[in-house]
Amino acid sequence: NAAMFGPPGHAYVHINYGVHHCLNVVCQPEGVPEAVLIRAVDPLLPFSESPSELRRLWSGPGRLAKTLGIRKERHDGIDLLDPSSFVWLAEGEEIPDDAVTVTTRIGITKGADFPWRFYVTGSKRVSRR
Repeated sequence: NAAMFGPPGHAYVHINYGVHHCLNVVCQPEGVPEAVLIRAVDPLLPFSESPSELRRLWSGPGRLAKTLGIRKERHDGIDLLDPSSFVWLAEGEEIPDDAVTVTTRIGITKGADFPWRFYVTGSKRVSRR
């Protein structure tokens, strides 16, 4: 988990259950181990897949990483703010606070009651509501 202690804006990729690669974004200053798990994305480019297939490919942290080809051994620690990186974060539209749903965490047993899950209200990419 060394990448999580690195500079903000870098990838921390961990393997969940020994199988699923999961992409996180380091979000605190170097030395402070805190990252945000990316559970789903809304692709900006047009895709030929059906809406249900798009949801299956782009929602859920393990499926998302698989769709993007994210692997711990290749992508852990990459700079997600550098457009020349394999995958990067780009500035998008501003989302007002009242358009964000805040819920408790899912898929875990410890800390499941913390309201640390955020998504754009009405997003079709949310894997579980």
